[in-house]
Amino acid sequence: MEIVNSILMPYLTLVLFSMFVLEHAVNFKGASQSFAFVLQVVSMVGFIGVLAILIIVGIQEKWWVAILLAICGLIISGFIKPLVLQLAGRFGQFVLSLLGIIAIPLTIIIILYKILF
Repeated sequence: MEIVNSILMPYLTLVLFSMFVLEHAVNFKGASQSFAFVLQVVSMVGFIGVLAILIIVGIQEKWWVAILLAICGLIISGFIKPLVLQLAGRFGQFVLSLLGIIAIPLTIIIILYKILF
């Protein structure tokens, strides 16, 4: 359980920003196809990263810890997401997606470093 305690906040950040980027990639209405491609790639990296983290936690801890972490991460992020979007304002989705492009790889690196080393 020590692993889960050390990665809990970065994991919730990863799931939250993955949700922002994925939603923006699905509902993208901009003219820049390169930005849409970046959003799709980052959302895929976020999905694969979350899946890899859950598999590693399931192997190192008990299997039910990974399932509990996944379910709680989705529930907590689902409650926080509308509040953050409301606080961000009119251009919130764009700003949060830009932050997600930076935050997703950074949190994956932090989590994997804490888990593996």
